[in-house]
Amino acid sequence: MDSQPRVALVTGCGGSIGWSTVNNLLREGWIVLGLTRQRKTLESTRGPCPQNLFLFELDARSATSEDFHSKLSLLVSAWEKFPRIQLVVNIAAICPKNWDAFTLLETFSVNVVFPQRLYEVFHYLDMRHYPEPCSVINVSSGDGELCFFNSYWRRAIEQLESYDELTDFMHAVVERVDQAGLQPYAVVHGDEPAYRLSKALLNRLTLLQARTAPSHIRIDAICPGDVKSNMNPLGGQREPSAAAKDILQLAELQHRIVRERCSSRYPHFWRLGKPIPF
Repeated sequence: MDSQPRVALVTGCGGSIGWSTVNNLLREGWIVLGLTRQRKTLESTRGPCPQNLFLFELDARSATSEDFHSKLSLLVSAWEKFPRIQLVVNIAAICPKNWDAFTLLETFSVNVVFPQRLYEVFHYLDMRHYPEPCSVINVSSGDGELCFFNSYWRRAIEQLESYDELTDFMHAVVERVDQAGLQPYAVVHGDEPAYRLSKALLNRLTLLQARTAPSHIRIDAICPGDVKSNMNPLGGQREPSAAAKDILQLAELQHRIVRERCSSRYPHFWRLGKPIPF
């Protein structure tokens, strides 16, 4: 395996954390398949693509649309020509301030459904190869911690036991907001409630994926901390490069966990290089 090129699939590569992660991977000798919503915009702002970076355009907001599968299938055909993908980093995210049915649906599409669709593709591509250590990192947020949620909704999230149940939950929330006027303060405390709920569901999705993944695939979520980023332009104490460093360190740990078969000793949530509770 060591003689084969290492390939990583990174979503949201046009953002601050995403671009830093891409460059760190490239410096470590990885081939990077970068997903971005607007390839031309990325190329105009970041300059020509570095060697071993291959950009692909896909709008995560369309993850629940009818034509998303056909768009993704075209990308899969291109990715099949590369060596095996050993790492997937889901960074793409949106952080809206509004709370309405349309906003929730779009936020769920990008922050929850899109990572699941990419994992399904990754798993399909991985089945074509002999099992070797590989991993998935879902970039989440401390805003998704369950301590921010009212007890009813906290229990409801904790009781989700499959992706189908998670999908039904998202549909039910959108319906209650649209038809019954469910208010954000009844669900979660704090600003950007749609974002907070989506990240709590991404954390739950991470657990569900980890429980059912083959033994050679390690899946974790990471909180990058208070990062200066496109979604946090007025705040942020950490540089995107620091978050990218944490992501790569976790990827190295994931591969070691798989090789040493010690997965049960490690939780699936991380912040600043240390494990944290869900």
